[in-house]
Amino acid sequence: RFHTIEDKQYVEEPGVWKKTNGKATGYASYNLIVLLPETLSALAFRIHDLGTAYSFFVNDSLVAKAGNVGRNKEESVPQLLPQTVVIDNLTDTTRITVWISNFDYRKGGFWKALVIGEVDTIIREDTSRMNILLFNAGVWFMVIFFLCFFYVYTQKQKTILSFFLGAFFLLIRKTTADD
Repeated sequence: RFHTIEDKQYVEEPGVWKKTNGKATGYASYNLIVLLPETLSALAFRIHDLGTAYSFFVNDSLVAKAGNVGRNKEESVPQLLPQTVVIDNLTDTTRITVWISNFDYRKGGFWKALVIGEVDTIIREDTSRMNILLFNAGVWFMVIFFLCFFYVYTQKQKTILSFFLGAFFLLIRKTTADD
């Protein structure tokens, strides 16, 4: 278990630690108790990219992890890993615990809200977001191909080359930086 500290702080999440306590580094434990209807048997949790190490527990069972959570820079190993986790066999009172540590990045804490919902809804949203990402990547790939073709078969103008490079780097950014 993670050790508690004497100077507990309550922060509003999602948020960046630097904005709430003035420091971007450290470690934290977040606890949430969710009251569920007895008819609900499964839930999905979408954990966005936190840019640091985290361990995600449901009813004290580890269900998702990215990197290694630690109390100092030597123990903590960051990892960028957004995940969607499906949990079944829930009770009417479900406890969610998240451990986070950050000693490597300029922002710590939850950057985006944890999404909790019915399994079909979360999976459908994930599929929809992936389809939109692939469509956008295809459009940008066609723009890049057109600009490359135009550059090679014209007078090799530097403005076309700069548009080509800008579109190429935008494609790389969009396909690697999103959840």
